[in-house]
Amino acid sequence: MQFRSAFFTFTALFTLIASSFSTQAITIIETTPVHFGSIFGQLGFQCAMSQFGEVGGDCDATDANISRGTIIVTDLPRKGTVEVVITSSPNASLDYAPTAEVSGAKGGTVLLTPNQPVLLEVKGNGADLTINVFGTLSINDDLRTSQPYTVDYTIQVNAL
Repeated sequence: MQFRSAFFTFTALFTLIASSFSTQAITIIETTPVHFGSIFGQLGFQCAMSQFGEVGGDCDATDANISRGTIIVTDLPRKGTVEVVITSSPNASLDYAPTAEVSGAKGGTVLLTPNQPVLLEVKGNGADLTINVFGTLSINDDLRTSQPYTVDYTIQVNAL
C-alpha cells in the first residue's frame, strides 16, 4: 500500500457585524487574518492553533504563512457594555471551531468560544478591544492538491 501525503493551504475568512444603539457606530477591523498554513488534506484530519499562533496536529508547523488572527474593535461606547460573539460557517470541505481572546475591557482578558455570547464592560475611556483568533480546523472531505481552501467565521459586537 502506498500512502501519498500532500499539504493544502488554509485561511479563515472574516466577516464582521457591529451594531450600536447610540449615534456612534462601532468599527471592527481585521489587522491580521487567521492562516493555518498547510495541513494534510485527508478526511478526519485536524489542525489546532493555540492562542500564541502555534499549530499542532496534522499541520506543517514550519509553514511561514501561519498567523493567528487579530481584530481591533474601535469607537466603543464609554462606560458601556458590549456583547461579543464568535461563530463559524462550516462548508463541505472544512469545519472551523474558532476560539478567541478579547483584551482591553474591564476585568482583563476573556475567552470566546463558538456561539457563546460574552458581555464585556468597556473601560471608561472607550479604549479599543483587541481580539486574537485561533481554534481548530477539521477536514470534512478528502481535498484536492494545489488548491487553497477557506472557511468563514464571524465576530459580532453589539452595544447594549
